[in-house]
Amino acid sequence: MQKKEIRKTVVHLLKKNFREVYTNNAFVKNLKESPSVVVSIPNENFELLSVLPRYSKATIVLKIEILKKQTLEIEEEIENETDKIIKLMTLNNDLLKVLDSIKLQKIEYDYDAEGDDVVGGSQIIYKLTYTKEG
Repeated sequence: MQKKEIRKTVVHLLKKNFREVYTNNAFVKNLKESPSVVVSIPNENFELLSVLPRYSKATIVLKIEILKKQTLEIEEEIENETDKIIKLMTLNNDLLKVLDSIKLQKIEYDYDAEGDDVVGGSQIIYKLTYTKEG
């Protein structure tokens, strides 16, 4: 499974639960009270396990960002949406079948003003590993 396929699988999973799911921050134009979710894989590394047959261990950093326009309960709403994504990722059989491991690395919350709008959000960072042949 390549990083493109992993990202596609994660996006498909999240689209079942969120209306606005993107693979690039550039697509997030107008934030609404409903969350926008951005999935990216900024990093992929390989470690050679054997030469013949050739096997590598791939490690991917998967970043899922939630962005939302300010509401009265923004902090609680962002935490709830973050928890929902963590549960979805933990219970996703499609990913669990092809990956050696899925580890939650960290969660960061951020609430600040961008122009006239106050924005809230979180970043959920996972470390994914899988074995690649060839």
